Amino acid sequence: SGAGEGPAASPGSPMMNTQRPRILAVAGSMRSGSFNRKLLLVAVHAAEKGGAEVDLVDLRGLALPLYDGDLERSQGLPEGAVRSARRCL
Repeated sequence: SGAGEGPAASPGSPMMNTQRPRILAVAGSMRSGSFNRKLLLVAVHAAEKGGAEVDLVDLRGLALPLYDGDLERSQGLPEGAVRSARRCL
């Protein structure tokens, strides 16, 4: 181990994480042809190639209004918010 490095993890040690990383991927733009979404797809591909489990969220498919505490109090959580929360569990 070099200077400034922590101890190396040995197989079976508590420091060795054997679970696949789980990633929830969300593009910052819903515009068709969005550069942000194109970059996200490149990152998703790289993460999957690296062994991660990626859930790519399409915000157009969810009914997610901007947060409105009054609306939530009177009508409850929007169905899209409930479905989104379940994906994170």
